[in-house]
Amino acid sequence: MSRILRSPIIRSVVLLSGFIAAISIVRANSAAYNYYIAHYIGQRLLMPLAEAWLLYLFSTVLFLFSIWISKSRETQNAWHKVDASLLAVLPFCAVLLCVDYVRYAHSSFQSMMAYLFLLSVATYVIAMAFLAEITARVRDKRLRETLYWPTFFQLYPPTTPIGLLMALLLAGNLFILLVYAPLHMMGLLSNMVTIVSSDSVWGEVPQTSFSVSMLLFSAFTLAALTYCCTFLLSLSARYEQANEEKIRSERFKAELITNVSHDIRTPLTSIINYVGLLKALPVENDTFAEYTDILDKKSASLKTLISDLLEASKAGAGSLNVEMQELDLSEIGGQIAGDFDAQFAERELTLVLRDPGRPVLISADSGHLRRALENIYTCAVEN
Repeated sequence: MSRILRSPIIRSVVLLSGFIAAISIVRANSAAYNYYIAHYIGQRLLMPLAEAWLLYLFSTVLFLFSIWISKSRETQNAWHKVDASLLAVLPFCAVLLCVDYVRYAHSSFQSMMAYLFLLSVATYVIAMAFLAEITARVRDKRLRETLYWPTFFQLYPPTTPIGLLMALLLAGNLFILLVYAPLHMMGLLSNMVTIVSSDSVWGEVPQTSFSVSMLLFSAFTLAALTYCCTFLLSLSARYEQANEEKIRSERFKAELITNVSHDIRTPLTSIINYVGLLKALPVENDTFAEYTDILDKKSASLKTLISDLLEASKAGAGSLNVEMQELDLSEIGGQIAGDFDAQFAERELTLVLRDPGRPVLISADSGHLRRALENIYTCAVEN
């Protein structure tokens, strides 16, 4: 059954039935349309209004159902990525252009009737193509992701300068396309009704002030604005993706450092414990005592470095605990310098401190500040 409904022949028959029903509905509700179309096709394609509505609804539902049960498109071309809100406006503009073209293209009555019928066909095809595309996007769950304007205003609300500018441009173009142009078309239809009541001919309809160039300019401007909107959204998406990749990389690096540090700390703890046992042995040997002292100092230094590495990884991940307090930098610097006097003397180095003679108050974490200064002094001694 589903294969039959997806058949191009069945879809064509369904669309043709819906078109015949739509022609009957419009003829029953518009005396001017019925007057002009009757001169071209007579009483053909005409049925009672109730039957026409039932046939039109049944044909439309059946056509959209055949679209719904068809397979999803594996590749999406540029047309299927067009903003869905823009698709709702462009068919409307196309219909307005068809009306204007039929009105001013030819002056002969018979030519006008032919173009009026072609306008009806074009309007119906445009409307059904729009409904088919929207149905396919809903089926493929792509409608929300192709509504670019709502997404744009969520990212750049009208309270921001770029959001306000885009909102004003969008509102102005939509006013021209959806209000200004249709009002002039309604004036044209009113003139058609007047002609029908006075038994005049089509060519006597007065010219209206509607500008096709303005309609085309607004349509192209709206398309350009939509392109700019999608371009800004794509830039934001790429920025967010790059930011997420950077955060993921930093998190992986921090986790790697943490795991490696834990793995190193386990054997290091055993080394420190065994060095302590060696120092406790009653070995009367100066060389042995010297070596154990070196092992003790180096293992303690390595433990400190590993702790610093862990702290650095926490700082990079933003999870380092910091307790800020008011400290005297000159006092802390002098205290730590005093702890390194022996090491500087051993290396025949002279530490020069410039005491400002007054407290240098800063806001910092005492432990982290001391560790940073100790690392600076250690690098100075060892290098």
